[in-house]
Amino acid sequence: MDELPSENQFGIATLLLGGVGFLFGPQLLFVPIMTLLFGVLTSGTYDRNKEQNPWTFNLGIMFSIIGIVLHQIGYTHILM
Repeated sequence: MDELPSENQFGIATLLLGGVGFLFGPQLLFVPIMTLLFGVLTSGTYDRNKEQNPWTFNLGIMFSIIGIVLHQIGYTHILM
């Protein structure tokens, strides 16, 4: 188990907030913007020597960018 790559807690938070930014970004623009800022500012905290996975940061940032784009084009999700 020690040989498996670990996850950075900031990466997990960025991924979760990116999902929230994707869901609520078309209605609330500040959520994906704050997630994008958080993800970019904390993306340098993962350690390549510990083989931490940077994809959690990448996906969270991508989800927040998609939330911003959806807000700009005026698309809204139907959350039921």
